[in-house]
Amino acid sequence: KTFANMQPLGLLYGLASEVLIHLLESKWVVDNIFGKDPFDKFLRAKSQSEEDRFKMADRVVETAEMLFNFQSIVGIENLIEKIKKDSIEPYIAELQSAKLLYFNETTFYFNTPSNQKGFDYDAVATVQTSKVYCEFKCKIENTKFSENTIRETLRKAKGQLPKAKKSIIFIKIPEEWTIHKKTESKVLKVLTEF
Repeated sequence: KTFANMQPLGLLYGLASEVLIHLLESKWVVDNIFGKDPFDKFLRAKSQSEEDRFKMADRVVETAEMLFNFQSIVGIENLIEKIKKDSIEPYIAELQSAKLLYFNETTFYFNTPSNQKGFDYDAVATVQTSKVYCEFKCKIENTKFSENTIRETLRKAKGQLPKAKKSIIFIKIPEEWTIHKKTESKVLKVLTEF
């Protein structure tokens, strides 16, 4: 096929794969996107469903786009090294949280983990002239909903942030949780209480 005859999504997917090869290396891409042995199924689900195949392609494109755009952000190299070695879904959540800062033209950098309580946050943003410490959390897609799960995630995130400093906690929740109004209202209730 020539490029002129390819569908736009196919071209985008191909370009995204090349970006990921450049940033994460070809073995990682082969194993985690095209191969039989991915770290997790977040980017590669064996499905005959057209909807799932589109979702996987969209995730690959979004991952490549975020990593490409964040190349100049201080600390991204630590995140790239983690992605190379572990399940990708939690790190995609970190990138998606950072994307919210990036698209709002908020200056930020990724923090180098310290494994010290109160200093193990994920990023530091500058909002107006203030430093704002950011913690990015993820409840992976197959997590069953419970109010306690959200409470514990918030509690743990709070412990990773400096005390008495301006902070933001981002939590990526499973798509399934947003489908049901009852679940959504429970999430909002816990957030409000926190």
